[in-house]
Amino acid sequence: MTPDFQFDLSKPIAPAVVESAVAQPISNQDRLVAARKNHMALNKESRRYGGFGCNERDYRDFAGPDTSYYDFSNAAFLLNFLQEPKFGNLFHRLEDGTYLAQLAQWQLRLNAEPMKFSPGTSAPPATVTLAELRVALAARIRELAISEVLLAEWMAIPHGIEGGQAFDRLPFAEKMNRFRVESL
Repeated sequence: MTPDFQFDLSKPIAPAVVESAVAQPISNQDRLVAARKNHMALNKESRRYGGFGCNERDYRDFAGPDTSYYDFSNAAFLLNFLQEPKFGNLFHRLEDGTYLAQLAQWQLRLNAEPMKFSPGTSAPPATVTLAELRVALAARIRELAISEVLLAEWMAIPHGIEGGQAFDRLPFAEKMNRFRVESL
């Protein structure tokens, strides 16, 4: 993120464009990298804007590339967003545990209170690795037949309060249609 980044809900964050003498398509991997970068910048700025503070340590990798607390919490959020049955509720429990960045794993505090869960879902296990979340996320994306790229790009763009509320009111299946390639 550049120091002159300004948070503005009225302007979407544009995906990265690769410029050359001949216009070349951007690979899905490059689109994912650009979406991650944009989402991280949006996340940092919205945390500052919302008064929560932004701890740079939350964005630092320790156990390899893309192993920060940001990466873990984002994977947990996406699993919740995609209504994944095993780990979908973990996002609501992140504050009940500790993320050990050197191990890329989250541990539930021993004195954490039990929590009610949605029907058809289970309580998250006491220890969860980022690798487990990534496997579950990839499986859920395949199961729903959605595009990881379209999902990442959608998450990297601010939609405003009204846009977010309108999207939240849609039935789950209709939300998922937004992330299918054939829906474009």
